[in-house]
Formats: sequence, structure tokens, C-alpha cells
Amino acid sequence: MEFDFFLNLVKKNNSFKEIFYFFNYFFGFNFSFSFYICIKQGYSPFIFLHSLTNLDLYLLFLELNFFYCYNLEKKNLKLLKIDFLKKIKTYKGIRFSFFLPIRGQRTKSNAKTRRKYHII
Repeated sequence: MEFDFFLNLVKKNNSFKEIFYFFNYFFGFNFSFSFYICIKQGYSPFIFLHSLTNLDLYLLFLELNFFYCYNLEKKNLKLLKIDFLKKIKTYKGIRFSFFLPIRGQRTKSNAKTRRKYHII
């Protein structure tokens, strides 16, 4: 992951007020681990994203990229596989694009959650 991508991610998603919410949503860290990362870097977990300077964001980026980037790489790999399935128009890819269950579950009485919240 490059710093420009990380910086754009932070700037676009300023609706996440505190840092630990941002870590929880985008990186999949739980709250206690997000608190640990913030405390380790010397920031309060309740500090707002827009109050951080580019240097602070760069230091956070280095910390995440060096120690904890495996989660994001797995997420990107999963999304790339799904995009590939959609591109070659397999049965699974079509089911993904219509937000339907993938592995043969019934759709008459179930699968309302996946369609409603667009779960991948």
C-alpha cells in the first residue's frame, strides 16, 4: 500500500471522527487493538482524523505498513478475486454482482441480509 492511497483514504473518509473508528472500519482491527496502536504511536485514541498533520499520518502509515499490513493485503486480494470472477462472467461472479448468495443457499425465504446490506 502506498502513502498517497492511505492519505486519500483518510481525506475522503473524514466522517470517521476518531482514529480508532477508522482503524476498525478500514483495517478490521478491534477496538482494543486500535487503542494499542494509537497509544504506541503516542496519540490519544479519541483524537480526530482531520487534526492530524501529514507527518503524523505518515508515521501511522509506516507503523501499519510495517507491522499490520497483512490484513489489508488479504482484503485487496479477496476483492481482486471477486473482480476477476465478475470479469470472466462465471456463475459465482454473476451472483456476486447481484448480491445474491454464492454457495447454493436458497433465496426464496433467505438471503435478505446479503441483498439489503450488500455484503461481500
